[in-house]
Amino acid sequence: MVTVGWEAIRIARLIKSAKHCIVFTGAGISTAAGIGDYRGKSGKWTSNDLNDFITDLSLTKKEVSDEDSDTEVGVDYETLRPTYTHEALKILLDMGFLKYIISQNGDGLHKLSDIPNDSISELHGNVYEEYCEKCGTRYTRDTYTLDDITGQYYDDLEDYGKSDIKLPRHAVRCKSCGLSHRTGRKCDKCKGYLLDTIINFGDDLEHDIMDRAEEHAKKTDLVISLGTTMAVTPANSLVTRNKAAGLVICNRQQTDFDSICDRTNGEGARTGSRVYIDCDILMKCVMSLLLNTNDLIRWEGERDLRMKRYDSQRQKPNSPQPTSSKRGCSNKGANNKSKGQTEKRVSRDTGTEKRSLDTSGTVDKDVSKRTRSRDDGKRRSSKRIKTK
Repeated sequence: MVTVGWEAIRIARLIKSAKHCIVFTGAGISTAAGIGDYRGKSGKWTSNDLNDFITDLSLTKKEVSDEDSDTEVGVDYETLRPTYTHEALKILLDMGFLKYIISQNGDGLHKLSDIPNDSISELHGNVYEEYCEKCGTRYTRDTYTLDDITGQYYDDLEDYGKSDIKLPRHAVRCKSCGLSHRTGRKCDKCKGYLLDTIINFGDDLEHDIMDRAEEHAKKTDLVISLGTTMAVTPANSLVTRNKAAGLVICNRQQTDFDSICDRTNGEGARTGSRVYIDCDILMKCVMSLLLNTNDLIRWEGERDLRMKRYDSQRQKPNSPQPTSSKRGCSNKGANNKSKGQTEKRVSRDTGTEKRSLDTSGTVDKDVSKRTRSRDDGKRRSSKRIKTK
């Protein structure tokens, strides 16, 4: 059986030979930061796979363990920090191996790891960013920006026809998603209301962000997909925008794109790779092959210094807001459709259901209603989420 060590060698060679490598990320790269991806040990993540990987890498089961927890109740976004994978992508970008990142995540961890704005498209928004509804001025904050009180109000209204929550005066219900994007703050320049950047079901993707992603997807010759089942459209269409590009997939579950990884070139060599393992484990192997030993030791040894810098860019969170008792967090999968299910706003790769959008890139609300999967660990209760 081909193990992750051999696949890491193949992936490192593909990265070195690629002229325009891009990465496509989902919530699976953030599990080590404390965001649950609700995958469990199902699908291809079998005990046999686990033992093979451990044998190959001399790892312990604790190091390879699933991050999921049956008792997860959500975490504060402000406490989340970039994982090994986030930081590795930053290094690969600096070294020139990686040209662009397309992310479905809204947790802000890519940019916290110092990925510049012109090197990433956060297709589904960022919980730390907001913009003015009048002049368009964009703001990056050090604290979570979404107004979950208003979100909870509209959730209650949709579910029960009423709410015990008093609707804030600034709230305006979005005609597309049925929620409110206003954060309660106002623009420093024109005093217009600020809106969060999170894309909810029914919302259109931001055109300039999608356009940049399209540009890089068209000219890539290697796509590395990390921690995502690639089931949300139109985001997943970017993975195969260039039909000739090689594809590397690291994800615990099967995807509709897996067969592409086995394609070969004119010389009979595979142009991709498929790995069923945690992203951090794979990236540690790959980085050991792309960096010389001294640089790798120095970079990994500076993690504590980087953590201090990350800490300086995040406010300490307030005490978590109490959530309605009818919305306890569950990680039992997308088949949990009871009214007690927590359906939160940010993760793009946490569920097991396919999502459909119309040709304009708008999420189909009829498909998502009542079955929108759980979030990536957000502490507040709301339905603003798009998965995978």
